[in-house]
Amino acid sequence: MVSFTVMEKEQKLRALMQMMGLRLHWYWLAEWAWNSLLTLYTSLLFLIVGLGGEVSFMARSPGTVVLLVLLHAQSLVFLAMLASVFYRKTTLSFMVNSFLICVFAVTGTMLTIAEYTSKAFPTYYFLCAPLAYTRGIYLLTRWAARGAPSWAQLEMQNILGMLVADMIVYLFSALYLDAITPRQFGVSQPPLFFLRPLRRMLRGGSLDSQAPLSYADVDEHEDSDVSSERLLIQELVAGRGGSVAMGSASSAGRVPHSTTVGSTAESSSEELLLESYSLRKVYRAGWLRRSRGDKVAVRNLTLGIRSNECFGLLGPNGAGKSTAISMWTGLFAPTSGRASICGFDMETQMDEIYQRLGVCPQFDILWPLLTVEETLLFYAKLKGVPRHLLAQTVEACLKGVSLVTTKTRRIGRLSGGMQRRVSLAISLIGDPSIIFLDEPTTGLDPETKRNMWTLIGLAKPGRCIVLTTHSMEEADALCGRIGIMAYGSLRCLGTSLHLKHKFGDGDKLDFTCRPGEVEAGKACIRELIPNGQLQDAGTALEGGTQCTMRLPSGADADAVRLSELFRELDDKASDAGIIEWALRQPSMEEVFLKIARASEVELETRKQEETQKKGPRAFNV
Repeated sequence: MVSFTVMEKEQKLRALMQMMGLRLHWYWLAEWAWNSLLTLYTSLLFLIVGLGGEVSFMARSPGTVVLLVLLHAQSLVFLAMLASVFYRKTTLSFMVNSFLICVFAVTGTMLTIAEYTSKAFPTYYFLCAPLAYTRGIYLLTRWAARGAPSWAQLEMQNILGMLVADMIVYLFSALYLDAITPRQFGVSQPPLFFLRPLRRMLRGGSLDSQAPLSYADVDEHEDSDVSSERLLIQELVAGRGGSVAMGSASSAGRVPHSTTVGSTAESSSEELLLESYSLRKVYRAGWLRRSRGDKVAVRNLTLGIRSNECFGLLGPNGAGKSTAISMWTGLFAPTSGRASICGFDMETQMDEIYQRLGVCPQFDILWPLLTVEETLLFYAKLKGVPRHLLAQTVEACLKGVSLVTTKTRRIGRLSGGMQRRVSLAISLIGDPSIIFLDEPTTGLDPETKRNMWTLIGLAKPGRCIVLTTHSMEEADALCGRIGIMAYGSLRCLGTSLHLKHKFGDGDKLDFTCRPGEVEAGKACIRELIPNGQLQDAGTALEGGTQCTMRLPSGADADAVRLSELFRELDDKASDAGIIEWALRQPSMEEVFLKIARASEVELETRKQEETQKKGPRAFNV
């Protein structure tokens, strides 16, 4: 029982169910019901064999035996719930608990035989249910032939009463410790979390009042830093701050205020569904609060995303994209900072957030034994889809991801691409208000990828979609705004066109020359674009040599008229040995590479400055 519960935690199955709206008390209720059926089956089998075989101690006191066995079985269910809180690895839990079962049996038997053969056990021993059960069986077998003395009858009553008490103690201990114990995946509660309803009542609020946060509700005494961040977010989202300037954040770790206006800003009337204030995540290398090997995954991320928007979060591997999404979805607890999703605070109102959330994780989290249809049906029920709409909703999701023909196939028998489509369908089910898609098209063929782009585009109206991807083409096609992260920091923010204009190298002219006529072709292009800059000496192709000329930008850009350039190229290109030519804008890939390289240079410079400040190490000989 412990191993299966820990397995669901280890494989993030429980975390995904929480993200999709499952309340933990319903989860524990389902665990109790299933494990109770298993223990009831084995207990009844044990009793039927014993009573049918006329075992002496069972035949003499059948009622006491049945009560002892059933109470012990139920106490083990709650003890398994409590034990599962302390494990993160399935293999470790199985090995340790198998060993503990033997230890409890041997210890109970030795204590019974060695010390307490003719007098009652101390009552506090029975707080351990296996010891109470061992003692109860011993009393029944010892006094089966002759009647039990009064002290043995009283002790049996204490054993049965303590088994009931054990069930209560184990249950509440499991629920409390599971809530406050730091988790590998998920956000734990503060130790006094159960006092929140009382605190809200004392403040004059209702127990059920979970009103979303809004800018109008900001406290008069709110920290000025948080207030300034809210104003910055409003400016960025409204288009008055189209992109964040290259460079590190300020000394306080905030997003720099040196912003430029985006060229295609949208209206600011859209509702902000995601607000992140100085969100930071540090992976500790040791027990100390600050260690030399600490890894800063996300550095003070301040960001706002509105509804009806697909926001692209790009960056190289290890930039902090998935970690940021994991904090927003409650998979990891932030080291510092705040965030609100759909107006609800991430620290205290995650249950409300989960009801409005859809998540496609970076790696598929699925049950291999369920079919595709059963998986979607399960999550549709978690999301609260009405019963009469379940079949219709599941069928629509299957059609959306093109899995209608494979709906009866088990998940474990699907290819990686098909499992990815199932994860995408799960994130869209139940009409979520905000959807996090962490590399949703990884492993898909080009045709299926295009279909998924269409599906994501259709899902955007009325929702906020946060998309991470390594495909610049995908980000260009789907995302209204794009943010690029590097080494945990948000390096730039704006529309695709604005980022290309601000961080790109300008428009470029690619031309291919016939073999042996490369210099003549270059001379012709230099004559037409005197202020241009050749990017390379040329790349040899099968039919000739391809060269690239960067068009002038800034004040020199007016010297080149594209209409005249096209007319001159039509007239002179063929005579100069130019086979073909094409004018293109800078690509998102070029912008991405430029920002990533600038971040690497900045990081190396920072390391060198820190090394110089520390000075050379002194060694005692």
